[in-house]
Amino acid sequence: MKLYDENGKQIVNVHKPNIGLSIILSVLIPGLGQIYCGKIGRGVIILFGTTILWITIIGAIVAYFWQIYDAKKVAENLNNDNFTI
Repeated sequence: MKLYDENGKQIVNVHKPNIGLSIILSVLIPGLGQIYCGKIGRGVIILFGTTILWITIIGAIVAYFWQIYDAKKVAENLNNDNFTI
C-alpha cells in the first residue's frame, strides 16, 4: 500500500505484514510478531512481560521442589541425631 500527499507524490510505502509469519514469530518469541508488524513498543513490552512471567513461574517451581528436598533433608538429619540447621 502506498500513501500520497495532496500533489500525488508518494510519501510512504506501507509494509503489509504476512499474517502467518507474524503468528509464527510470536509463537517462537513472544512479541516478535508485533515487532515484525511495526509495533515495536508493543512487542518489546510483550517480550519483557512474558520474560518476567516465565522467570517468576520457573522460580516458583524451583522453590517448590527445593522446599520438598529441604524437608526431606531436615527429617533425615533429625532422624540421624544431626541437629544442625
